Amino acid sequence: MATDWINDRSTQLTDPFILRRDGLTVLEAEIAAGGGGGTGVGGRTVTFSQAAGAPSILGGSPKFIVPFDASVTLIALAVVGGPEGGPLTVQFLKNDVVYATLQIEDGDDTTQTLNAGLPTVTAGDELTVNATEVGDGVPAQGITAQANLG
Repeated sequence: MATDWINDRSTQLTDPFILRRDGLTVLEAEIAAGGGGGTGVGGRTVTFSQAAGAPSILGGSPKFIVPFDASVTLIALAVVGGPEGGPLTVQFLKNDVVYATLQIEDGDDTTQTLNAGLPTVTAGDELTVNATEVGDGVPAQGITAQANLG
């Protein structure tokens, strides 16, 4: 899988993707929870995002290792600037297997969501996203892909 999505622990400034959970970077969330990233179930959100002013990049995200058993209750895909010349397509993966794909059409910036047919996860499962299309003319900007766990 491509390494264009990075997490907040990286110092590479050319790759704009970061991994967030509960509105904090993963590292901040782990520190706030005493190093373990939290336990138990209760409305956690895993967010993979990209800087709003940066062009989109094809490829996969860093892995988020699920710290507890839960269900994926909702996935969402949003952009600050919609793609032009083609759609933005992002796959949602559990343990490197695609469980859903969301798409924002050419010229659109409407948030797409899905809350049916989503998997359960157990502690240790890995969640990632993969951008397979970003627009052929002007790429989408400010991509945010989220998975809610509950």
